[in-house]
Amino acid sequence: MTSPTRHRPATAGRRRPALAGAVGLAGVALVLAGCSGASGAGAGEPSGEPKPGGDFTVATNGAEPACINPLIDASAGVITSRPYSDSLFWQTADGKFEPWLATGYEVSEDGTVYTLHIREGVTFTDGTPLNAEAVKVNFDYIVTPATKSQLSAAYFKPYQESVVKDEYTLEVHLTQPYNSFVNILAQSYFALLSPKQLTESPETTCDAPIGSGPFIVKKWNKGQSIEYVRNEDYNWGPPGTHDGPAYVDSLNLLFVGEDPVRYNALLSGEVDAIDFVPPENVAEFEQSEEFGFIREIRPGTPFALHINNSRAPFDDKRVRQALLHSIDREQIVAAASFGQWQASNFLTSSTPDYADDLGVELTYDLELANQLLDQVGWTERDTDGYRTKDGERLTATLPLDGTNAARQRLAELAQAQAKQAGIEIAIELLPYQQLSERMWAGDYDLYAGLWSSNTADMLWLRWSSANISTDEVVGQNVSNFSNIEFDELVERARKSTEPAERTDLYRQAQALLVEEVPSVPLYGDPRTAAFPNDVRGVTFDYAYLQPYWFDVWLDR
Repeated sequence: MTSPTRHRPATAGRRRPALAGAVGLAGVALVLAGCSGASGAGAGEPSGEPKPGGDFTVATNGAEPACINPLIDASAGVITSRPYSDSLFWQTADGKFEPWLATGYEVSEDGTVYTLHIREGVTFTDGTPLNAEAVKVNFDYIVTPATKSQLSAAYFKPYQESVVKDEYTLEVHLTQPYNSFVNILAQSYFALLSPKQLTESPETTCDAPIGSGPFIVKKWNKGQSIEYVRNEDYNWGPPGTHDGPAYVDSLNLLFVGEDPVRYNALLSGEVDAIDFVPPENVAEFEQSEEFGFIREIRPGTPFALHINNSRAPFDDKRVRQALLHSIDREQIVAAASFGQWQASNFLTSSTPDYADDLGVELTYDLELANQLLDQVGWTERDTDGYRTKDGERLTATLPLDGTNAARQRLAELAQAQAKQAGIEIAIELLPYQQLSERMWAGDYDLYAGLWSSNTADMLWLRWSSANISTDEVVGQNVSNFSNIEFDELVERARKSTEPAERTDLYRQAQALLVEEVPSVPLYGDPRTAAFPNDVRGVTFDYAYLQPYWFDVWLDR
């Protein structure tokens, strides 16, 4: 297989070459600078003393959120918020949680009171001090109904109140024990924003949020990019990173959904790194001597077809089971990803308390799928081969992100296989914002997506009836799955203070999902990034598993 080659501009200051096949970033108005491609030693590893300066540009296919405040918009936590914001704790590569903006904590004997000790000397970029009061304002803001938090508030349901004990000590009271509390405080969904902004001008937090991070949001060019500039006063990076401000002068994040455009932009030198490497190009970068490449499986729930259990005929679990067994998950996942993805259960293999012995019950069985559909009366077929009942075709609508080519291939393969059982999957390709509107409105039979998290509490978040959306609550249970036994299992698991008991309860919960099939799990999503060898210091933020650009420097 041919390894990718990075093309260097012929002379300094000249315009970079056009992308292969005339595929370019002409639609992105942001001027790119400092992206010439010189080779270096190692895949992002230091070759000497870090060199400050330069502009660093990343192209991502991560969906552009409607709001870049992660306490409101669930999509903002994926990639846009970490450059400008910090968290109380930092998750290391081996899964441990270390102090960051908190210097430590204590937990009461009953597990309902956490005493947080806040780091001194930290300021937000508007000059407001980051202290216990600032953390309290953030926590209260998350649970305020007017905030309409899409994800942070769901995680924070056990939150009762915060009490400031002194300037740098905060006592957090929960309504029940919550063993994932520190885990979630490390995620970018609990990044801290300026309390002054949250109280005096909360309406500005969507377009120009103010954090304490290594970069400052300079400008959001909607539909194109976000420009960040270095926070010159920054000196409180997470454990294992360097002291002082970021090395690069600026970070430019481009939203480039088209895989070939993103890939060719890296090869041509138009960008310094790409996030979410197209699966068809992964093997090339793994073998390349000119590029660095990082890859990890995201913890949480896999990419799945989430079935709307509140709609007929999918309110009958036999129809849901038939859909599951009509799809050869291993085959289509491998085919859609050029062998780069692996089929997953209801949690990904990198998630704590993942049950690795349940896959056999999720296997392809077309004969069983047909038997199940016959049992519930879908016995006739129309001229196109789809099953009918009382004159209605067995159809499942699937709105889908129209920019993700690999996931579109996966959906089309599932569509073709489901047809063999007589089930029509009607795919509707939509822009991301319209897709989100359909999700929040509950207007779908199937919804394709994944949720990343560093805790098995994601099972509660995704499938507990407590997280079904209402007029008052923005819920993450897009399957509208409601099962009393499941609810009891995950509630007991998230309260448990005994690791062995928690693991067993989560295993029982996963086994129940296999039986009830509220969703069809497909694959554990690998988070990947590629960059030329003269880009140093690329690593992951493991709490959410996303590239972390603070340590990056350019060896040029």
